[in-house]
Amino acid sequence: MGISYCGKDCNDCLEREEVGCPGCKTGPGKQDGALCEIASCCNGRLKEECVGCMSSASCTLFADRERMLEKWNGNRNKGTVELLGSDHVMGDGAYSEHRTGWSRDGYDAPLLRKNLMAIFWLFLVAGFGNTLSNFVGTLPFIEGIGSFIGIGASIAQAVLMIRLGSEERAYKVSGICALVATGVAFVGGGIVGVAGVSVKFSGSGAGMIGLVFGAVLSLAALVLELIGGYQFLIANERVVRRRDPGLSHNWSVMSKVFFAIIGGIVLIPILILVLQWFGIIITLLFVLGVLAFGICEYVFLYQTAERFRE
Repeated sequence: MGISYCGKDCNDCLEREEVGCPGCKTGPGKQDGALCEIASCCNGRLKEECVGCMSSASCTLFADRERMLEKWNGNRNKGTVELLGSDHVMGDGAYSEHRTGWSRDGYDAPLLRKNLMAIFWLFLVAGFGNTLSNFVGTLPFIEGIGSFIGIGASIAQAVLMIRLGSEERAYKVSGICALVATGVAFVGGGIVGVAGVSVKFSGSGAGMIGLVFGAVLSLAALVLELIGGYQFLIANERVVRRRDPGLSHNWSVMSKVFFAIIGGIVLIPILILVLQWFGIIITLLFVLGVLAFGICEYVFLYQTAERFRE
């Protein structure tokens, strides 16, 4: 039976007999919309194996190959793979496929749906809290409640993302970055507040140093948030790739637009200084674009969670 596209020995597969698979190079891996994205990629590139491909150095599928090998070699319970329909091998050895789909694609669907849906609602809660804290400055009590809600929701999101790291490593990276960013931003904001009071009443040099240090921490928190946000987009793209290629493509586009937003954050202050009123107009358009990006992220996240409804 030989070696599969990803390097797995089909003879060692714990699930081969159960599903009646003759090997991915002659069985499901040769089908249109193959279950395994590595098989689909190799078929599209007319490659016999993933190893040795000229694109392997920058290929995310190749980098993720070991995790896929662990899952498909049966490290999960053997009984968790079920077919909707029936599969059998015909007398001439050809693979006859009558199934309508798979109930598992290598991920724990209930875990993903539950946590992604929770993250979706927490995004809305965090947005509400941040709105209160940023736009109600004349009411300190309400502003404080908004900050508390926003920080609490952000921490809860980060914990859920770290938990999802068992399914996709990028979720864990995103969660860790978000958790550290929240802590750093809280400390930086506290230092800026104390230093600001010190400068106002005494004008001490220590207060100015505190302001600078707090600003550096706030900048570090922003960088961590950006890294975490990008990793979250990549994680969603990967987990939904087999279930909905179109939705996975949407996440891929979002990850590219994300870099454009980062570039805009850097360029907008310069445009305002150089172009003045025209720069302000561009800034307003940029803000609308960021708002549209956030709405799309909410919609795609809900759709991704729904794709794992068993």
